[in-house]
Amino acid sequence: MPDDIHVHYMKMALSLACKGIGNVSPNPMVGAVLVKRDKILSSGFHAHYGQSHAEVRAIEAAKESVKGATLYCTLEPCVHSDKQTPPCAQRLVCEGIGKVVIASIDPNPKVKGKGIALLRQSGIEVVYGVLAAENEELNRFYFKYMSRNLPYVTLKIAQTIDGKIAAQKGSQTWITSVRSRQLVHRLRAEYDSVLVGSNTIRIDNPVLTVHKKNGRNPIRIIIDGKLKLNPTYNVFQNTGSARTVLMAAVAKSNKTRIEIFKNQGCQVMQLAASPAGWIPMKTILKKLAAEKITSVLVEGGQHIFSQFIRHDLVDELKVFIAPQIWGHGVPSIVIEPLYKIRQWHLHAQQNIMGDLLLEYRR
Repeated sequence: MPDDIHVHYMKMALSLACKGIGNVSPNPMVGAVLVKRDKILSSGFHAHYGQSHAEVRAIEAAKESVKGATLYCTLEPCVHSDKQTPPCAQRLVCEGIGKVVIASIDPNPKVKGKGIALLRQSGIEVVYGVLAAENEELNRFYFKYMSRNLPYVTLKIAQTIDGKIAAQKGSQTWITSVRSRQLVHRLRAEYDSVLVGSNTIRIDNPVLTVHKKNGRNPIRIIIDGKLKLNPTYNVFQNTGSARTVLMAAVAKSNKTRIEIFKNQGCQVMQLAASPAGWIPMKTILKKLAAEKITSVLVEGGQHIFSQFIRHDLVDELKVFIAPQIWGHGVPSIVIEPLYKIRQWHLHAQQNIMGDLLLEYRR
């Protein structure tokens, strides 16, 4: 069946797209396979932001003419020229590609439907919607960023069975296993940024980077509304290994301290605060989107978790549950006033050396 053939080759293209995880943002992960007379000519994937797109890499990897070939591509070929690489749809036309099979239409308004229209106008047969759900799952950061102009937000919480993240306020407590903590490093490498509040910096004094073998370092976002953190904390002393952004409320009196952090290599963003002195989380996300940050892994603490949940800004929850019950301590989330209950869907679960990782989606 033709549909089965399309699924077969699109699965290959999706597998290739995965190789771009953590390296192509704010672009999507894309894979492509060129087929001619039931034979795979070549394949390609988008490896790094600013480098050739998957379609072009597949064309340039072919050892014979691609004229009349079928291209399987996980995302609609681009048509806009205001970027670092030439438009792919026009390249396909010039190469004489006979048919293009696509997983998803690109949600980018500069592309959405235009790539398909150009191909069809040029006489190229186009099929789309093959494994679209799988591609949109893989590129969920990109799809949200393009459709809502906000980064995708995941809360990563490590807690006990009874929902505690620390034994007492102001204390650091290792809750989950070594294997779970290693997994968190891999997660960080997949996200554009990792975000914490000032209390997490004071208590845990983290570096918020990734073990070298696990990939790139995320941008480290620290929320410190009143700019009271000490620049000697680890996250400010290791600015050479990762970009660090400190978000503070607008205040003229902060000028001297801002210069101190800038001299440490830290970027300071000043945002308007609420009457209570807090920077609204939605304001922070909009600013990050303006910086082309498409995904945020929120790692704490209680106040930050609670604000994101309360204001309905979370797309995904990754809850690591250690096999412990304390009966006392700091709860992971506290919401006042009464929170409007929202239903979450259990997307996946995993046992990690006795810890249970529960992944929830909206």
